Amino acid sequence: MFKKITLWCEFPDTVYWKKAIKLIDFKVKIYIAVKSKKEFLEYKKKIKSKYITLAAWPILPKSQGYWFSGLTPKKGIDKLKQFKGMDIKIDLEPPIPPFDYNNLKIVLWLIEMFFRKAKNKEYLRETIYWLAKNDTKILVNEFPLPKFYMEKLGITIEKKYNMTLQMMMYTSPPGRLLRPLVKWYNKRILRKSLKDNKSMLASIGLIGPGILNTEGYYRNTNDFYGDLEMVQSAGLENVTIYSIDSIMHRENPKEWLDTLKKFTS
Repeated sequence: MFKKITLWCEFPDTVYWKKAIKLIDFKVKIYIAVKSKKEFLEYKKKIKSKYITLAAWPILPKSQGYWFSGLTPKKGIDKLKQFKGMDIKIDLEPPIPPFDYNNLKIVLWLIEMFFRKAKNKEYLRETIYWLAKNDTKILVNEFPLPKFYMEKLGITIEKKYNMTLQMMMYTSPPGRLLRPLVKWYNKRILRKSLKDNKSMLASIGLIGPGILNTEGYYRNTNDFYGDLEMVQSAGLENVTIYSIDSIMHRENPKEWLDTLKKFTS
């Protein structure tokens, strides 16, 4: 059983929150994607439940990369500072590509990114450490990519202060045919990461498409259950799921939440 359940919410304005609050009858933490502290506080006023704890997920305009990396402009990185003293998650990922999800295009995009100069990676690292030292509780989300690649782009960081590191263990985006291979790869990366960092967390998914519009996602709750078992068998006590907005957009949101509830302690 997991001690803590966390949910992403990438598109909070698409969620019928009254229904979501009614369906969620076990303790969860939800990170809301927002572009400002003000926007987050507006959601916090609206989403009230004894079962739900809210935290902020800062994102950028697509023109600035959407996620954070050494390729993010300094002005974009500086937007993190408004969240000082809060509970936030920071996605360390290459800039968002200018196209919908496609396996071959994504691979080519990642290769292209590797040859760009991530001139602001030290500035991003210093900003994250500054936040952590100033009472900001930070969950850093990273890709399961080779370390040399992540260091080159500034999308990895050493755990310090109030930080928690989490690895994205998504098995669905590449599609149904490649999912078994991705799942095998993710298991290996997760086990290695846990040897280096016993407090490493993992996020799984997807239950629905994300910002790239055409990512693969679970066909049914059996796929979801299998990934929950995967990270549980690795010894993780906490898990994060993408996402509450995806769950609420499925025909049977209660079935998805009930599947997750089976893993709560």
